[in-house]
Amino acid sequence: MKIDYKFEQAYPFENGVARVKLHGKTGLIDRTGTFISQPEHESISEFSEGFAIVRDDERTSNEKCGFVDSQGHYLCPGAFDNAHPFCGGPAMVAPPCSWKDYDIGCEHEHCSIAQCAWYRS
Repeated sequence: MKIDYKFEQAYPFENGVARVKLHGKTGLIDRTGTFISQPEHESISEFSEGFAIVRDDERTSNEKCGFVDSQGHYLCPGAFDNAHPFCGGPAMVAPPCSWKDYDIGCEHEHCSIAQCAWYRS
């Protein structure tokens, strides 16, 4: 399938989706070129264990992070000051003023910080 050229930048497909930049913002498209995550984020990382890190306001001190899966479902959007990819289960995240390990042991589409397991690093 051919997707019309309209993006400033496009990355290879992984997990059935591709990261794209449009008007300076990043989103995710499926193989038909349909957005599953609108281009409204500063950046979206590569996927790791089914999730990509979504960063907003990257150029300010108010940067906020969360995660998105390949279906466009968000996991705790904007809940963290910083985040690292999931690796072997947990992901290292920084809620305001402290680093912790975040475990993906809950159902991500219904997840809230209070429902998920937190472990001190």
